[in-house]
Amino acid sequence: MEDNEGNMNTTEAGRNITKATPVALPQKSQRTDLMPRSFDEAMRFAEAVAKSALVPDGYRNKPADVLLAIIYGQSVGLTPLAALTGIAVVGGKPSLYGDALAAVCRGHGDFEGMEETFDRPAMTAICRVKRRGQAWVEQTFSQADAKRAGLWDKRGPWQHYPERMLQMRARGFALRDAFPDALAGFISEPEARDYPEVVKDLQATVTVPGSQTKTEAIRQRVAARMAARAPADADADEDAQATAELREAIAQAGLSREEALSIAQDFFLRPDLDSAADLDADEKAQLAVEIREFHAAASEHGVAGEEAQ
Repeated sequence: MEDNEGNMNTTEAGRNITKATPVALPQKSQRTDLMPRSFDEAMRFAEAVAKSALVPDGYRNKPADVLLAIIYGQSVGLTPLAALTGIAVVGGKPSLYGDALAAVCRGHGDFEGMEETFDRPAMTAICRVKRRGQAWVEQTFSQADAKRAGLWDKRGPWQHYPERMLQMRARGFALRDAFPDALAGFISEPEARDYPEVVKDLQATVTVPGSQTKTEAIRQRVAARMAARAPADADADEDAQATAELREAIAQAGLSREEALSIAQDFFLRPDLDSAADLDADEKAQLAVEIREFHAAASEHGVAGEEAQ
């Protein structure tokens, strides 16, 4: 049987097998009419995209983040628009959604195949990846692994669709082992989401007093450009907009105020947080995106409204 992407799916005694075939991606050296050729051109593109209602919520009205996503995307061969839909920022560190992670590797010239299986009796996800001239790389992730890592009882996606989360973990490990050069240090979004403490520790250790990273330099350059034309009450307007977006996301997800606060405490690792109103504009915007994505995933898997009942 073939799926919509032409991949071959078979089933054997509780094991669902997907054989993936190479999918071409634009090479890093290729350019399109929408590929920025200079910083100023990229900045104008980022400012235009950030104003669009079609851009993901996490990038809306944030041209600096749009620009950085484009730069990160180019490092792994993604076009600007593919980068905006495929890159997720977790705790300030970019990561790739599971499908984008696979797409980047499939576009590599040495990619020969990927097989994903799930052994339901053992509750174990298996992913095998083949690189030209090398043996198959196999990684597994089981319910027992998730329990040891403190993930199995974690509220959210691990409770609603655990098999998918196990699959993403096995996939991420196998692809990173087989194609570290293609991924250039990117990890999968589900994995990054499960390690917020590690992300924060890494951010703290790479900052050297008196030094400036490339990312910081770009952010400062963008901020200076935006500040030159920002109104005096820009902060108040930004907070008001973020508050409105958060309220809308909470209402759409059917969450109570207490449930939303609990999500915020878990997401930002702040158990002492008394109210979502205590968050700053950026944190409110991040929380709104998190709630929308969680609600969309829950709806897709038929559990919409479960939290509200």
